[in-house]
Amino acid sequence: MVIYQHMKIRITPAILRDFPSILLGAIIVKNVDNSRLISAAQQLVRGSAAGKQKDFAANAVNKERQSLQAFRAIQKEKTRLENLMEEVAQGNPLISGTPIEDLMLYFGVRSEMPFRAEDLDEVCGDIELMYSDGTDAFRAIGTTKLEHPIAGELIYRDRAGVTCRYLNAAECERTAPVNTTKNLIIITENFGFY
Repeated sequence: MVIYQHMKIRITPAILRDFPSILLGAIIVKNVDNSRLISAAQQLVRGSAAGKQKDFAANAVNKERQSLQAFRAIQKEKTRLENLMEEVAQGNPLISGTPIEDLMLYFGVRSEMPFRAEDLDEVCGDIELMYSDGTDAFRAIGTTKLEHPIAGELIYRDRAGVTCRYLNAAECERTAPVNTTKNLIIITENFGFY
């Protein structure tokens, strides 16, 4: 039995109240080979970044920042899209370690929306976009330290804890895709200001 066949992605009523225009997209990908880099995917990332550099430098970064001002009192970290736009605007190379990361970078640059992936075989139950109550458990990639998001911070969580903090900027160790990931979910969100 595969748990994620009936997995749901939920948005809490508080998020829907504060962001009535929110759209959440998800794609389930099965049986991928995430073990080796694919040069064609890396070329797509470089080409799309070069094509968007002037756009991002001109206005997109500021638009993203202004749209998230409501969170700044709570959320000090930049979102995935802010970080991506800044790297592209500055002409920095976008570095990844797996084909899935290359695809997330490519989709993000092309659509000017944040994309991230989670290893479905590590997700416990449904995924929920919500405000943290301050007691949620989170362990960042590459650490053993357990953290707790600030109350009011935008998070994704499943039954085992937080899978992503700062809306979509900091992924957890448990569900982050690795070279051996075979099944994943790709998630993107649009709060109505992209």
